[in-house]
Amino acid sequence: SDKNDVQLGWLYYLKYMMAVFLCDVSASLEAEPLAIPLKKLIKQTGSSTRILQFFHEGILCCFLATATNHKNKKRSKKLLARAKKAMDSLQSFASVCPSNFKNKLLLLQAELETASGKTKSSEIIHLYRESARIAKEEGFTQDEALAQEKAGYHVLHMHEGTNTASEAQSHFDQAIRIYEDY
Repeated sequence: SDKNDVQLGWLYYLKYMMAVFLCDVSASLEAEPLAIPLKKLIKQTGSSTRILQFFHEGILCCFLATATNHKNKKRSKKLLARAKKAMDSLQSFASVCPSNFKNKLLLLQAELETASGKTKSSEIIHLYRESARIAKEEGFTQDEALAQEKAGYHVLHMHEGTNTASEAQSHFDQAIRIYEDY
């Protein structure tokens, strides 16, 4: 039935998200074809779920593109194209209601720029920080923490071999504090 399909879709979507957030690339790749895109689910749910789906799909595609880039450049390119499409969709919502969606758009943009490797790191860090700032102003605590966490990972991975451990630690410490308060 349609209800069972929707429930199964959510199950795979949640499994996919958890695998990504736990950095389990093999589990992410296994669940990804079943989880994204959930066209049937999106058609049957409300608009706020659609908007969040664009955000999550973009974030997850960036993660997988980065994780698979050295193994499969063609797949990585396709994932980045999906992330860009998700970001374009999110852009339309952010232009109508920036207080709700601009922080998510900036975070997704930072992730896309990180995954593509074509933007200066200082510009990407600015996107993460701006996303965290706006999320804090608008009361999106979980988004603020996620932006700080992702900024920390960006600093660690993009500046390996340089003396940036304290900057990364600062982002991680802020993320932990925010998550604990949340």
